[in-house]
Amino acid sequence: MVAKYLTQYVNTTTVVIMKTQTKQILVLASALIIIILAYNSLVLNAQTAETSAYSVGPAKYTATMTKFTTLTIPLTIVNKENMQITITLSPVKAPATYPGFIAMPYTTWVTFSSSSVTIARGTTKVVNVLINIPKNSLYVNKHYEVWILLHEKAGAGIPITVDYYCRWMVNTPVTLV
Repeated sequence: MVAKYLTQYVNTTTVVIMKTQTKQILVLASALIIIILAYNSLVLNAQTAETSAYSVGPAKYTATMTKFTTLTIPLTIVNKENMQITITLSPVKAPATYPGFIAMPYTTWVTFSSSSVTIARGTTKVVNVLINIPKNSLYVNKHYEVWILLHEKAGAGIPITVDYYCRWMVNTPVTLV
């Protein structure tokens, strides 16, 4: 008789523990979905990406080259912190691309007027992004995507840093001329 009640108690306790764990998992899954949705709306669809730390624009950009020449596109970074921040910029081979685009084969085609900028609190800096695709028949009528990483350097008073990946698309000329 005691064994029957003990077994029933253990089974009931196990069910309660499992229900509690299931609720915790559901809460965590819901939070993860909210984070993913926020990430997609912030980075993938926004023309300007921003948080309380800083904003950057354009976050998504499409350029169409009419001839093979260096494209110069201004990238604006606004510091919204109450302290100075330092941002480093680097091109990243796109791990995923929009339909119809392929990852730019060489990130060396993308350079910056300054690969690191220090921005005083409440001010704005503009960094020119230079895209130089060589004049070569291999690169005619291509649709490339490259990501621009903006990394906020951690420092005194900055416990959490914010990184942005801006998605830029480049359509190359349809002829070599």
